[in-house]
Amino acid sequence: MFLRKNYSKKTGRTHLAIVQGYRDIDGKNKHKTVQRVGYLDELQKEYADPIAHFSAVAEVMDKERKTTKNITVTLDMVSFAIFSTRKFVKRINPFNLKEF
Repeated sequence: MFLRKNYSKKTGRTHLAIVQGYRDIDGKNKHKTVQRVGYLDELQKEYADPIAHFSAVAEVMDKERKTTKNITVTLDMVSFAIFSTRKFVKRINPFNLKEF
């Protein structure tokens, strides 16, 4: 995760957001906004250096994400059984393979 800084020419303000990078199914790089932080000029009233502060927050969030990673696996047991059976038959008798 990292801190993204978006400058708007229309308003002249910089917006900060914590963003996570990932790859989609096709392998292309994508970004997902995890948390919108706010406008830089407003955050400078609360924090001495908001960019350094929220960059550190993003690093902590990234470490937590990496240590508590949940994985969901969905299996289609019918397709898996057919695939496994074909693979098994090919190993046992590769010349007399019949289609299932």
